[in-house]
Order: sequence, then structure tokens, then C-alpha cells
Amino acid sequence: MGKVSWALMAVLGYSGAAAPQSGVEVLLNRAQQAHGVIDHAVVVRLEGELDLGARFQGANGVDTSWMPIVESIAVEPAGNVRTTLDWYNYLHSRQRLGEYYRPGGDVGGPLLLFSDFAAESHSWMPFWVVADQSSRYRRRLPALLVAEMRSAGSLLLSAPSELTWTTAAGDVLVVQFDPDSGRVTGLSTPLDMPLAGDSSMRWEWKYRQAADAHPSMVRVWLNERLLRRQRISVEVVSEPVAAPAGAPPPPAARVKPEQPLPSQQAPVVKPLAPGIHQIVGLRPGFHLIFVEFSDHVVAIDAPSGWLEMQQLPPLNWSGDRSTALGDKYLQAIRATTDKPVRYVVATHHHSDHIGGIRAFVDAGATVVGTAETLAVIAAALQRPTLISDGKAARVDFTRKVVQGRERLGAGDMAIDLLELPENPHAQGYMLVSIPGHDLVYSTAFIYPVESEQQVVAEAEDASRWLIRWMSEHGLRPSLHYNVHGVEPLAEWQRALYEQD
Repeated sequence: MGKVSWALMAVLGYSGAAAPQSGVEVLLNRAQQAHGVIDHAVVVRLEGELDLGARFQGANGVDTSWMPIVESIAVEPAGNVRTTLDWYNYLHSRQRLGEYYRPGGDVGGPLLLFSDFAAESHSWMPFWVVADQSSRYRRRLPALLVAEMRSAGSLLLSAPSELTWTTAAGDVLVVQFDPDSGRVTGLSTPLDMPLAGDSSMRWEWKYRQAADAHPSMVRVWLNERLLRRQRISVEVVSEPVAAPAGAPPPPAARVKPEQPLPSQQAPVVKPLAPGIHQIVGLRPGFHLIFVEFSDHVVAIDAPSGWLEMQQLPPLNWSGDRSTALGDKYLQAIRATTDKPVRYVVATHHHSDHIGGIRAFVDAGATVVGTAETLAVIAAALQRPTLISDGKAARVDFTRKVVQGRERLGAGDMAIDLLELPENPHAQGYMLVSIPGHDLVYSTAFIYPVESEQQVVAEAEDASRWLIRWMSEHGLRPSLHYNVHGVEPLAEWQRALYEQD
């Protein structure tokens, strides 16, 4: 059946009963009549709120936190897509992002460009193309969803007003139709979600008038919690969805076709100092450190992929299952040394940093973290991850609680774990210091870049906070590494954050 087995459709309450194929055509024909056929470019604007508490399922330190979210999706029926997203991905982190997707055809193959509008001098950068990237945006308008259902994938009538659609990429979407008007009113899909395990997402569309072809409101639910509510407007435009101003021309704007997706690339391990190793490119933007002692290893963090929650269904843009990066990390360590991983340090509770922890727990490692982080991990291990890796819930694991300061090991390789006070990034966060090598490793806050024009705007306040806290506590290491950069923090960037 593709990515998800029929057994896992129980996540959605699917019964498995199928009706004659003619019923499929009846629903699709009525839906197409109700929504109409879009044969021109349209701009879909969505404005509303997103609950970060629901987004992180209790793993971000708040139960409910409604934050503004504004989106624009410009689409051609079977062509280009351009999106903008203005939202808060964490409580203190506002992002303004853009994507442009071109399927290719006679212009040299598919193209995906990405931009961070919050940067002082933003530019459009090429990124890896996923085959159905544009479809995951087009489906958010029911008229285009119905058009794709008619042309790709496989369909089953699972209830009188419900179709179970397996897309060409293998995603399973259960689509509900209004029995009176024929319009699409809802959609559900199983989700492989870091820390939350086997999950379910549900979209509900509302229409202002009985004869409206397009919805005026959408609500999105994650594991029965309201995640997002947005007003919708749809505008027909005469111009095609063109490449954004400032985009590099082909072929410079394209990741080479022969370059494998991140999930298909083997991570590279390189030495930073005797016994200190860096894993480069475990996933895009994540470069981890592990420390090798005489008879064991200490791994720092255990990341997972990141779900693009604005897509339908959400894409894990690392290309892996949610738990797969933990397995890759452990395999990279084992390819470097046969010493066992005794400790895995969980620096903070964000899912992209600890969503792969299960691999280390199963290998017998002790999880080291603050009380806040360990509580999130304990809750996560009690949830099954059958969709991701076929594993049942696990409640037992060995833990070591850090309060204030903790040292692992001795001598030049000793690792100091420093619990930070209340800060802009994550409560219960730990900074990693290896005094014997005058090295600090921060798994958040700072994004090392090459020039001041590339400074990540959303991280500036948090970066400035960390550098000043370190200065107040006598920490000005000669080497300051961060998970989001391969090279250490440059002196000019440290000086920038030390300024008032």
C-alpha cells in the first residue's frame, strides 16, 4: 500500500470496507461539479492562528499558545507554485519563509528555491526537490485536491461519502464529502511525528454560502487537538506564477540531479580534536558532536527530521522516517569506534534534537538531561512508533538528571554540562563545555554564517543572550561549535553578539 500499511489505518479509525468502484466516480464527479475546474493561476491566502502547544504535543513547555500565522500559496493547476509563510516556529522565533517550485518540463528539470525573508539580505537558494512537493501545497485547495485525486494514485470507497486515496507517493488520505453539496469537507491522514509517535491529522473546511466553490475557513487538528484555524480567500490571477525577483537563473539555481537526497547520503565523520568527532550532514543543517573516551562514547543529542506542517500531508524534509536519524547517528559512531555509547546527552526538549533518542535507549545508553527534558523523553517513549519503525511503546530507560552543573568523565576529555537559567530558546537547556580543549558546543541559539548579511534574523536575540551569559560566567572559548554550522563561530560574529 505504499508508506502506510492497512493495519495502521486504525490510527484514523478506518474499517477497511470497500464499495463498488462506481461509487468512487459518483463522489468525484459531484465534487468536481461543486468545486469547478481550475484552469488558471490562483492565489490562496490564509490568515489566522496556530497553537504551538498543539504543534509540539506538550513538548515545548506550554500547554496552549496561540500565535499568528499568515500564508500565501500561488499555484498553477499543473505547474509552478510559490509560497510565503509568516509564523512562529517557537515562542520567541518568528520566521518569514518563501518557496518557489517549478516542475520542469522543457526547462531542464524540476527546481525548488528557498528564501528566508527575515534575513537582512535574503537570497533565493536551491534545495533538493521532492517529487510531489508542489502537490502538497495544491491539495490545500479542495478544487485542486479533487483534480489530483482524479488523475493520480488509487482510490477506494470506504464509506458512502468517504474516499480513501493512496497518492502516487504512497501517502494515505481519507477524504470526506458533504452528502448534500458534494463538496470536500474533511481529510484525515496518519502521521509519523517525532516524539508524538503514531499520530493523526485532520483538516476541516467550512464554506460561507451553500453554492461557494471554495472554502472560507479551515481548521486543522493534530491528535484531536486544534492546531490551526485560518480564514481563506481565493483570487484568480491572469499572470503565471513566475520565478521570484532575484532568483538565480538555471542551471545555477538547481541542485544537480545526480546529487542524492539528504536521506540517501551517508554522514561524514571528521575529527575536531583528539577524541572529539563531528558528524557532518546527518541531516541538512545538523552537524553533531560525539566524544570518545578510553572505554566508551558520549553522544550529544539524537535528532529527528522536521515535518513541514503547512503541507498536506506534512513532509519530513530530511527525507527519513522520524526515528531514522537516531539510527543513522548511532551507525556513524559505530563505524568510527567499537566502544559502546554509555551516555547520550539531551541538551533540550525540542523534537528535532531528541526525536531520535529511541535508538540510543535501545542500545543501552543512559540519557542525561535536565528534569524538563527527561520528562518529555519519558512521555515520548510511552508512545508507539509503528508507522516509523514498527516499535511498540517503551517505558523503561536509564536516566541521569542534571541540576545546575554535571561533569561526565575526567581529565582533558571531561565534559561539563551547564544548565542555563530562563532563556529565549528552551527551558531546561544545557550548554556543553569541554574545558580541556577550550571548546564549547551549543546545540541551538547560534547559526554560524560567513558574513553579517547572512545572519539568521530569528536567532539574533537568542544568540546575543547566550554570548552575554557565557561572558558573565567566564566562558570565552577559542572554539565554539554549534549543531547548525560545520565551522566554529567566527570572531566577527561573536563580537556582533557582544555589542549592546
